[in-house]
Amino acid sequence: MSDKIFTVHVAKETGHEQVAMTRQDIVDTVSANENTWVFVDSQMVNAQELETIDLNDATEIRRKAVGNHKRGSVFRRSLKRLLNGIFGNTVKRRSRFV
Repeated sequence: MSDKIFTVHVAKETGHEQVAMTRQDIVDTVSANENTWVFVDSQMVNAQELETIDLNDATEIRRKAVGNHKRGSVFRRSLKRLLNGIFGNTVKRRSRFV
């Protein structure tokens, strides 16, 4: 029996791309890099959860590498674009005092 192939939206600083991956490919990517976030239907999941949850009913899988950027502002902009794409345009600029 072959593994099911999932379309994973991979966020990058310059945009995003769609990559075909098996469940094991997704788990291996997250396990190999602790700075990778995976969202299944807007819910953040870790490597252990990916091994057990039912991905067959998932409508969207997103992957984002975080924490390896030279400038924090680039990371914040990239994260804001990712979150706005997932939750709609609701992520506002954070306060200087928080």
